[in-house]
Amino acid sequence: IYSSPLLRAMQTAEAVNHYHRLPIETEEGLCEIYAGEWERKLFADLPILYPEHWRLWCEDESHFCAPGGESIVQVHSRISHAIDRIAAQNDGKTIAVVSHGCALRCYLCHALGLPLERIGEIPLSQNTAVSRVVYDGGTIQVDYYDDLSHLEPIGKQEVSV
Repeated sequence: IYSSPLLRAMQTAEAVNHYHRLPIETEEGLCEIYAGEWERKLFADLPILYPEHWRLWCEDESHFCAPGGESIVQVHSRISHAIDRIAAQNDGKTIAVVSHGCALRCYLCHALGLPLERIGEIPLSQNTAVSRVVYDGGTIQVDYYDDLSHLEPIGKQEVSV
């Protein structure tokens, strides 16, 4: 199991590992996009706090870099190299990779051969969603994306007050 070192990903990796008891290896390349000065700000406040940067982001989301942060192009390169390397090191094995929404959308562009300008076509995956990607002889195949069927046994639970 490979995980971003960020807390929310590590918590998910630990939940995935509950019955397997495998080592969890942290990988910086799996981290979410770092938004620099935009970190910990409400999305709705960004156009007010950073009007010029907001305009630039709206014009070219893929190449825009918030002050002190990284661009989607940089995240795409980082996560694609990380997962390609992890897959090569584990050829023929089943592995789990735990990451984050924007980073995974960048990786999916890589896996599907889509230009980053089409990243908006890939829906942001739900928390704990599972995707299956198969590496085989230098090719990458996405079998499914954003599957939540593992949550179906939980069903709706009644809450009493």
